[in-house]
Amino acid sequence: MGKCPRTKNRYNIICNDTCVDSKIKHLKSLQVLGPFNTGTNLMYNILSNFEFDNSDFMYKHEINSSAIEKEIQDESKIFIIMYKPLYNWLYSIQKDPYDIKFIENRFEGRVRFCGNNYKNVIELYNYYYKMYKNFAQYDNVLILDYFKIIAPDGFNYLKSKLQKLSIDYTDQNFFKNQMNTPSKSHGNSVKNSRHAFIRAKTIEKEWRIFVNNKPLLRASLDNKLYDYFFLTTSIS
Repeated sequence: MGKCPRTKNRYNIICNDTCVDSKIKHLKSLQVLGPFNTGTNLMYNILSNFEFDNSDFMYKHEINSSAIEKEIQDESKIFIIMYKPLYNWLYSIQKDPYDIKFIENRFEGRVRFCGNNYKNVIELYNYYYKMYKNFAQYDNVLILDYFKIIAPDGFNYLKSKLQKLSIDYTDQNFFKNQMNTPSKSHGNSVKNSRHAFIRAKTIEKEWRIFVNNKPLLRASLDNKLYDYFFLTTSIS
């Protein structure tokens, strides 16, 4: 059998249809969504051994609910929403806020993102996940927990959850390789996903204390929302 010719785009390795020795599978258009620092790049990398008709066709950190829902209503597209629990997300944003602007030059103050102002960064987080909660009703939408993916049993978690989107994820060696590789070349990325998982509990404890000592941040906590995502992203 001849060598399989391949070309690469941003996230996918694409093999032409004559490559019968290729293990790459053709799937619908894929869009991963999530706030900054929630593992969107990691998820694209994890699925890069599949060929999608199209991927990353809209801004993955989009905050316009109507624009996202219009795309979701197209059943030829599948959507994966990344969830990262609040306290670890705050740590990541403090380390690298990307386009989130702290208006008052202090972490507990107002922030601006995509032309909108929010009372604080937790309010921005809450806005995102209240929006995503409304999308959970769609059959072509899957919500995944970043830390459940990078946990020691992450492969089985992911394999089970992806069944909702009719994705048969079987390549455990490929998955392990992604876990051992930085998921992005920009920002202050961790060494690998296992490193992030080991640090997660310590970071959560430290940032829970930090938030509880900041009245403006503490007042914005929405524990019912966070509990919903913890349960939604679990394996029933």
